[in-house]
Amino acid sequence: TICYRDGRCRVPFCCASPLLHCSLSLPWNPSCLKLRMAEIGIAACLCLMLAMAAGGALGSSPCDDPSVANLPFCNPDLDLVDRVKDLVSRMSVTDMISQLGNTAPAIEHLNIPAYQWWSEALHGVASSPGVSFGGKVPSATSFPQVIGIAATFNSTLFYEMGQAISTEARAMNNVGQAGLTFFTPNINIYRDPRWGRGQETPGEDPYLTSAYVEQYVAGLQFGPDQRYLKTVACCKHFSAYDLENWNGTDRFHFNAIVSDQDFAETYFPAFESCVRVGKVSSIMCSYNAVNGVPSCANNVIQNQIVRNEWDFSGFIVSDCGAINTIMADHHYTNTTEETVQVALRAGTNLNCGGFYQKYAMEAYNKSYITEADLANAVGPLFGQRMALGMFDPTHLQPYLNISTDQINSPAHQALALDAARESIVLLQNDGSLPLSAESSLKVAVIGPNSNATETMQGNYHVSPLTPPPTHTHTHTLLYHSSL
Repeated sequence: TICYRDGRCRVPFCCASPLLHCSLSLPWNPSCLKLRMAEIGIAACLCLMLAMAAGGALGSSPCDDPSVANLPFCNPDLDLVDRVKDLVSRMSVTDMISQLGNTAPAIEHLNIPAYQWWSEALHGVASSPGVSFGGKVPSATSFPQVIGIAATFNSTLFYEMGQAISTEARAMNNVGQAGLTFFTPNINIYRDPRWGRGQETPGEDPYLTSAYVEQYVAGLQFGPDQRYLKTVACCKHFSAYDLENWNGTDRFHFNAIVSDQDFAETYFPAFESCVRVGKVSSIMCSYNAVNGVPSCANNVIQNQIVRNEWDFSGFIVSDCGAINTIMADHHYTNTTEETVQVALRAGTNLNCGGFYQKYAMEAYNKSYITEADLANAVGPLFGQRMALGMFDPTHLQPYLNISTDQINSPAHQALALDAARESIVLLQNDGSLPLSAESSLKVAVIGPNSNATETMQGNYHVSPLTPPPTHTHTHTLLYHSSL
């Protein structure tokens, strides 16, 4: 059993162990952080042992094929940088361009399988191009929306949620129902309550958002196997993105005017924490422009700041369709060739969409981009696929043994319930609470979302498991959709 400092106790998310969990304290408590990281390592080891004991479906490696098995990029003993360099050197220009969209086709002469980069896991593995439910996996554990998770101020919970979701993601990947690259978390600062997607974020505080992303990304990406990433996370949407459609301006045309001070104090801290502390493997650039430059074409913030100052070595993916908005909505460029050029050279490796795949060859033929530009773009993509173990022998990869009985497990369901309970914030109690289980009260729940169960699950929600009621009560619940 795990006990909190306020005396409450619960069973941890996948195994029982006598660990003391620390909640996030304000200001940050270094001794609590040190203890928390120590307990995380112990719990993760125990959990993987349980998952491996349960068994699971084993995949296959493209390097199992004799035609490529002896090539350097298939040698797991070589440095990852050297393996990537060897693989990219064997690709033609056509090969490289084909890999620059989220739906990447196979490269048959190198035995590289097709891959779908776009999977979602904001608060549970969710339906998306890379994720499918049905058959062996009809649903996954659904955690509370992130705005609620953040209200717990519990950094251990942030990590545990990431670990539970990444375990379920690996189990789904092992049966071919999910990818391993997830376009999550959303760490934009929720400055305006009229922004509908604010629910996806930890809120308006850069400090809390930083604390959340450090732990959630660690939970998603890193498990007890230090050789391979468990999944790849993606901090989005970079940068200064918090508008969908207001007063005649939509997210595709919006130009955020941000001072250096506001960047430093508000918009950069969470992303810097995501990179420097969370060690995230990917970042998503946003639809909007920043001070006149579209985010996905912004060399200053993507190359000079993220890559050079923050030492980011992963890949940058555009929001879906955002490369096209550089030309079509922001009118920053005049031609498709110029658009490919500015986006690639600003460090946007991957286009969620098909713009690169459609127009990059023409840009190459007209000398807007070079073979080196393409190699620089695809290198980090294959670096992450290799870091996930996709090119290595299966016997080296313990995550391939995680089975589907880890999905919607009782422990994960208990963790989700505990998260929901902790997320509730009671502002005032006049003595009416808690309600007596023996009373015969009538409770009116009023409003347009009073019984809107799908809406209440939030954006990017999971296909959740819906168990039958386990208890009865004498209260009468009355729902009415009027305001």
